[in-house]
Amino acid sequence: MGGTGSLRGPVGYDGPWLWVAVAALAVTALYYAVVLWLGRPERERPAGAGPSRAPAGARRTHLDRLAEVERAVASGTISAREGHQQVSETARSYAAAVAGLPAPRMTLADLRREGPADLADLVALVYPPEFAPEEQPGRDGFPEAVRRARELVERW
Repeated sequence: MGGTGSLRGPVGYDGPWLWVAVAALAVTALYYAVVLWLGRPERERPAGAGPSRAPAGARRTHLDRLAEVERAVASGTISAREGHQQVSETARSYAAAVAGLPAPRMTLADLRREGPADLADLVALVYPPEFAPEEQPGRDGFPEAVRRARELVERW
């Protein structure tokens, strides 16, 4: 151990080993990118974007149902409160048919968190009159609720 020539500098790695390490890192990064890309949750199609995925006749059936509810409220056959309930049920049923959402069972908070924003906004509009006591029929807001439900069905 006594000689001056016994100390040597660090041993360098050959060029190919460096490229093997870089390639291994690149393959690992690509693997994680693909896994994250394929594992991401499917996003809801925004209303009005692209062609509708509605089953044949679903749009017409739900628009007809909204028209029936509107006529029933106008004629006094059902109360505006019940009309709001049926508008909500119809819009939720359409969302279930088109997007496969469990919208009929979802609360407003669920819809705000997981559902399309326009459906959540419609449900928020009909909630107060839908759950109001009978003394407060909600007749004033009913035309707006029907109009927005109709737009939702037509756009999806």
